[in-house]
Amino acid sequence: MAEVGDARVSSKGQVVISKGVGSRLGLRKGDRLLAYLKGDLLLIRRVREEENLLTILAASSRRKVASMKISKMR
Repeated sequence: MAEVGDARVSSKGQVVISKGVGSRLGLRKGDRLLAYLKGDLLLIRRVREEENLLTILAASSRRKVASMKISKMR
């Protein structure tokens, strides 16, 4: 099930994710995240140490986004 959490943009232009969302993802300081951008939609995914970014992009990004059945919000 998808969850929604808030994030803010700091004065330095950094995206700050709420503590609750970060905890659910198991995020720690210095963790790597991968951002998918399409139009005004931004999806952020945690990258585990053992994962290769190119493998993630090539094999799963389209399939995962499609499975979320996201439609344009108005």
